[in-house]
Amino acid sequence: MAVQNGFDLHELDEFTRDLVDLAQKQFPKEAKQFIQKQGNEGRKRLRANTRAVTKKRTGNLLRGIQRGKATKYKGNYQIRIMNTAPHAHLIEYGHSNIKTRAGSGSQGKIPKGSPVQMVPGNGSPVFIEGTREKWIPGKHPLDKTAGEMGKEFPRAAEAFVDELLRKGLG
Repeated sequence: MAVQNGFDLHELDEFTRDLVDLAQKQFPKEAKQFIQKQGNEGRKRLRANTRAVTKKRTGNLLRGIQRGKATKYKGNYQIRIMNTAPHAHLIEYGHSNIKTRAGSGSQGKIPKGSPVQMVPGNGSPVFIEGTREKWIPGKHPLDKTAGEMGKEFPRAAEAFVDELLRKGLG
């Protein structure tokens, strides 16, 4: 926001940053609550973005989306939004897909005529059907959410500072 409509707003950006720092020092409770509200908004958006890009709805992926606690890092509050589901990284970044079958029980039956490789593993062997590997591209819901929140956070921070000024900062 350095130059907008022919006006240099660089000093105004620095002033806003100084006001946010002052608000964190004088009103740490309110600043922490503001960051937690932003974390809740980020969690809500991540759930919506994840729901939009996935087909299967078992609920485990959406249940894994969590908001951490607001903590101070280098003098500023921060909050983490994460997906703790064990397969979340596969949805985010992509993965290879090979049909696999367990080597025991009714699931272990291998169709006749298909090229099969036996891969040793713990317990029963796993059979890999064919040699074709298909890459499933990542859907990037976390990156999309971070981009959305990054664009809207400055406006929310300005609204927070304005609210503190109305209450009587300093």
